[in-house]
Amino acid sequence: MDNQEMILGLCKELKSIREARGIKQVKVARAIGMDPPLLSRIENMNKPTVTLMELSRILEYYNMTLYDFIEANKD
Repeated sequence: MDNQEMILGLCKELKSIREARGIKQVKVARAIGMDPPLLSRIENMNKPTVTLMELSRILEYYNMTLYDFIEANKD
């Protein structure tokens, strides 16, 4: 698995976390200053590249570090 495949898999997991917490996508996007369509593309893996800054902003909303998130989802 290359880095981009790993990042895309993590993006899919972001959607699962949000849905498990019962939070609307638009609420997360607005809270982190991101356009809702961009967050949608990230969660649905429709964005060719996802930056670490984008991932970090989303994870910060969920009170998670990038390290903790990767460790929890490395399988």
